[in-house]
Amino acid sequence: MNQAHRSLPPLAATGPAVAIALAMTTAWTIAAWPSLTALALPDTDDMARLAQVRDWLGGQSFNDLTQYRLGGDGGLPMHWSRLPDLVPGAIIAVLTPVIGVHMAEVAAVIAAPALLFAVSLALIARIALRLGSGRSAGIIAVVLGALAYPMTAMFLPGKIDHHGFQIVMLLMAADAALGGPRGRGPPVAGLCIALSLAVGLENVLPLAVIPTLAGLAWIVRRADSERRLFGMGAGMAVGLAITTLLLRPRIWPADLCDSLTPALTLGAAAGAAAMILLPMLGKRLSQPMRMAAAGAAVLAMGAVLIGPGHACLAGPYGAVDPRLASLWLSHVAEAQPLMALPVGTAIGYGGVFVTGLIVALVRAVSLNRRRDRAMAALILAASVAAMIQARGSPSAAALALPVLAAMIADLRTRGDTARRVAGWLVSTGVFWTLIGGMIGGTGSGDEGAATRAIASDCATPAALAKAAALPPGRVIAPIDLSSHLLGATRHHVIAGAYHRNTDGNLAIIDYFHANPAAQRTIERDLGADYVIQCAGSNDLSIRQIGHTDQHR
Repeated sequence: MNQAHRSLPPLAATGPAVAIALAMTTAWTIAAWPSLTALALPDTDDMARLAQVRDWLGGQSFNDLTQYRLGGDGGLPMHWSRLPDLVPGAIIAVLTPVIGVHMAEVAAVIAAPALLFAVSLALIARIALRLGSGRSAGIIAVVLGALAYPMTAMFLPGKIDHHGFQIVMLLMAADAALGGPRGRGPPVAGLCIALSLAVGLENVLPLAVIPTLAGLAWIVRRADSERRLFGMGAGMAVGLAITTLLLRPRIWPADLCDSLTPALTLGAAAGAAAMILLPMLGKRLSQPMRMAAAGAAVLAMGAVLIGPGHACLAGPYGAVDPRLASLWLSHVAEAQPLMALPVGTAIGYGGVFVTGLIVALVRAVSLNRRRDRAMAALILAASVAAMIQARGSPSAAALALPVLAAMIADLRTRGDTARRVAGWLVSTGVFWTLIGGMIGGTGSGDEGAATRAIASDCATPAALAKAAALPPGRVIAPIDLSSHLLGATRHHVIAGAYHRNTDGNLAIIDYFHANPAAQRTIERDLGADYVIQCAGSNDLSIRQIGHTDQHR
């Protein structure tokens, strides 16, 4: 990609990035302090992550990612990685002897996303500096990052799920790949690709662009392309070795492709092997021979990827029961195509990365530089991923910011005030959020469906404390509310917002659609002790089975 700016200081724009991350985290923390001190975190995944970290620090094996208080009697083997647990877990372990476990957990859920936020802002600024346009591009990029909804929502206090970590890995891989072919850039890019895949597959499309561009450069015989491709493959091989040897979960299902399971690991390993072996064929290969060799490598990787059982043919949710997919998964907002969301929401989510894509494509054509073409390819792939599933929008926005900062810096040097103001407006996420809010729109028609029952109004500190005060037992609760109960109480929840929990989620869906007599039968079959629902007005309806009818 880009060989310029190899001498960028490693801490470029780190000071402003840290200052803004600290200031915004402080403001966010003050606003959300009652919820944070009660450890009522923003999202279902944050609550489940907190439970996972607690179980690990409480003695559960590092490689045992089973959530034993979720689903059936044997628990649920999660598709999550241990990697995002490391920072909050380390903070809790270090601070517990000093301030106690509760306040250590509060500190961890605030500090962990703040650290990732600062790193992401510094990386966005560093990439902007690689694109040229003077030193002001770095500062502009940091400011844009502070205003870049929906990306900023991934770094709010309490956001300890995996999305912030994945954004950082994607930005780090892009920054390393934009550097020169010599030094640590290519190996770091390959390592970050492997580590990101180990956490989740949301960014697989933009991550795949990085080695693809390196392979294309090798095919057309660009200078030092052998060194770049080999280094990237070596870094990816090291990353896969780390994830396989040290981070592989105790239960590692070969018939699934929803994380770095055996099927995807073999496919990624085949890709890394190809990146290592192709440059070793020598510089004397003609371009047609290089094209044939690369094509053969891609076919081999595909054959490995869809090998025994064809686990990856149906995608990450291929093993989900069709009925569960229809009644629950198809109504999970972040898993829907962006254009399936309400119009205003889609504008707020997509405004920054769509603007960035347009600017990137214009720069790629007009400037005709490899680094600009590379950024356009990365943003395009991330945009496609976001269009397929809205959860990709924060990553796409993060990649768009350096290009937008470079555009504004260029306008600044030209003294074009009107265009510069317009450039600032269309480059900020809050602008698109305001536009989306004014336009509004309608949803997909599933609001109020009993199978969703998000119950966010009842995931308050007071409501969760009410449930936590009950003796531990097995709980029937709506799917999303169950995930909050998992992190806030010691109860065993039957349902949970995780696609591997087919039997538990279907049982809860059947329960809330059944008549009272059938519900009593399901309660007995599940061995449930409580039925907990959102009663509205920030309260929970709690029925203890076989005892009192209802506690308010």
